[in-house]
Amino acid sequence: MFRRFPFISWDGMPLSAAVWTPRVERELRPVVVIHGMGEHLLRYERLANDLEADGYQVYCFDLRGHGLSPGARGDAPGLHYHVQDVLGFIDWITQERRLVPERLPVIAHSMGGLIALRAALALPSRFKSLCLISPYFRPAFQPQAWRLNAARFLNRVWPSIALDVGLKLEQFAKDRAVQLAIYHDRRSHQKMSARMALQLIDGGEGLLRTTERLLVRCLLVHGDSDTINSHAASAQFAQGQPLVKFVTLPGGYHQIHNDEATRPLVLHQLRELLAF
Repeated sequence: MFRRFPFISWDGMPLSAAVWTPRVERELRPVVVIHGMGEHLLRYERLANDLEADGYQVYCFDLRGHGLSPGARGDAPGLHYHVQDVLGFIDWITQERRLVPERLPVIAHSMGGLIALRAALALPSRFKSLCLISPYFRPAFQPQAWRLNAARFLNRVWPSIALDVGLKLEQFAKDRAVQLAIYHDRRSHQKMSARMALQLIDGGEGLLRTTERLLVRCLLVHGDSDTINSHAASAQFAQGQPLVKFVTLPGGYHQIHNDEATRPLVLHQLRELLAF
């Protein structure tokens, strides 16, 4: 059963949120899902339905500048706003819904993975476990020089202006049906502001350099044919983190949770993590 509701975040920003709840009454097992850049919560409906069928209550919200949440498309005052939104959302679920335990499992994709990881490093006591799907640490390609130069210039004079990221549909998924679903989704976009683009780059590189240990049990699953986010960077991060289980999916593209060839493998690994 799907229901939307408003979530008032830490700074008073009303964000659009939703929950998928099993129709059969049983012990509540909440899971939080964080979407990626240019997406919105309904892009994870299929994953939510699978988890709902397993008896999980799946919570998700549209990031600022995404979906039905307010804000210029692809923009926020800073990456830390998204991090605080995630922590605030977890607190809201545990306090308002009076759920036990207070530590929740979190699933996050792409840019959402970087945001969720920073939140888990900042406040590990709020996380039961963390699943990162194709997370962003570094692009899998060399960004065009003119785009970087334009972002740096605009960050000085007009930091909130949105730039087109310039990705192709074929990069997101191998299955044509998934590509077409993205193409026809009017709430999806490829916009990112100059300040967010630069903070994303700096944030990813900072996580690759960090000596801070993640204190949350984590599954990191990444396809080695992802041409958007670097599979090698995910492997690099996992090497220095004892609590991170790194799983490579050979031939996997960016949306390994949607492509038919890789989706069952992602679900298998995720179910093992959630059952622990």
